[in-house]
Amino acid sequence: EMHRLSKMVKPDIVVMTNIGQCHLEFLGSRDGILQAKSEIFDYLQEEGIVILNGDDDKLSTIEHVKEKTPVMFGLGQKNTLYANELISKGLFGTQMKIHISKEAETEFPELYEEAFCADMPLPGEHMVYNALAATAVGLTLGLTTEELVALFTPVTGLSQAELRLACRTQPNYVPSDGKLPYELRNTIRQIRKEKGMDTGLGLLSCR
Repeated sequence: EMHRLSKMVKPDIVVMTNIGQCHLEFLGSRDGILQAKSEIFDYLQEEGIVILNGDDDKLSTIEHVKEKTPVMFGLGQKNTLYANELISKGLFGTQMKIHISKEAETEFPELYEEAFCADMPLPGEHMVYNALAATAVGLTLGLTTEELVALFTPVTGLSQAELRLACRTQPNYVPSDGKLPYELRNTIRQIRKEKGMDTGLGLLSCR
């Protein structure tokens, strides 16, 4: 399937965030999943960019694609782009410091060895990885670090009071306009489940 999709799209940028366990019933193993996902490279443009999660044990084995080194992101300092000094803000996300390593001179000649602080407004370490992937794409497209920081803004218009209410009241309420993102909805459910609270959904209007 990825081979056919790659032929249709002929991508300029390919991003892989992880090799998980979905589709094991068809592909047999995570190695099989890696092989299937790697079909996306078949019709990658000659000057195309590959961006991979360097902390993933399978993706980290991809050293070259069409004789080019992928841009790696993650929490490990071995990556082209990495984050450290993570400070959890609970439901309101994670503060981090993003580094562009000295090995990135080829990919980002004007920015290598730079570092900047950013806030990912959605909770969870997995969202830090998503933020790093997005940062790598932004840098590839020529965005400055200032422009990237400006893009790390909340994806929902929920107030802090609404978010606190969503986590503390019974049942688990969401805004009546239905704008609570799927990922945040699941995060709230997870937090409430860990606290032994009801995980049902209701409606709330604070307008």
